[in-house]
Amino acid sequence: MSIFDSEDFKPLEKIAGRAVISITSSGISFSKQAVSKLSYANYVQVFVSRSKKILGVRACEENSPNAIKFVNQDKKRVDYVRWNNADFTKEINSIATPEAIKSGYKVEGEFIEEEKALLFDFSKLEIIDN
Repeated sequence: MSIFDSEDFKPLEKIAGRAVISITSSGISFSKQAVSKLSYANYVQVFVSRSKKILGVRACEENSPNAIKFVNQDKKRVDYVRWNNADFTKEINSIATPEAIKSGYKVEGEFIEEEKALLFDFSKLEIIDN
């Protein structure tokens, strides 16, 4: 038996980069790191706090209220997740600045392990250089 078989040790998956969501006029993309942090969940719930300008994405089960398809488990490799829903993009853009919406932007997520969720603080968004 290896020392690493004990419950004290957990393997770390090395995925370079930050857990980021990118929003452009054509849709929403989650980086591979963001997808990994959410444990390649089949479904997620999305929450928004307009007053705090925070977007929350939490892994969930298919039958959870407001579950949205996230990772297609039929694919052998997942490098990112992309949503191309104009209405959904518009809702998320409601907490961004007009300049960011025009250019496109990204927001780094903070992982909340006990919630299996990422929080994206839109007050810290970065405009994408074109």
